[in-house]
Amino acid sequence: MMSYKFSIGLEAEAVPALLGQWLEGNLPVDFSVKPRTRLRIRFIEVTITGDTPEDIKDKHAALAKVVRGSGFRGVVIKDKKIRKA
Repeated sequence: MMSYKFSIGLEAEAVPALLGQWLEGNLPVDFSVKPRTRLRIRFIEVTITGDTPEDIKDKHAALAKVVRGSGFRGVVIKDKKIRKA
């Protein structure tokens, strides 16, 4: 089966503490988190993996709701398209 991935970056200084704790330790299996820096902005890269592009879109929508619901109001950097892993 083919595997796909999509990454988004959340501005590190704008991530609320509770969301930061959740990203550090309680993510589902299909998400990975790494600290990154781009253009001197520290951010947290969240990579979503799945079996189909539709699977990635659904997981991205769910993550976006959690991020917005946590109070995150910072810069978001994201891939332009879903890529084959």
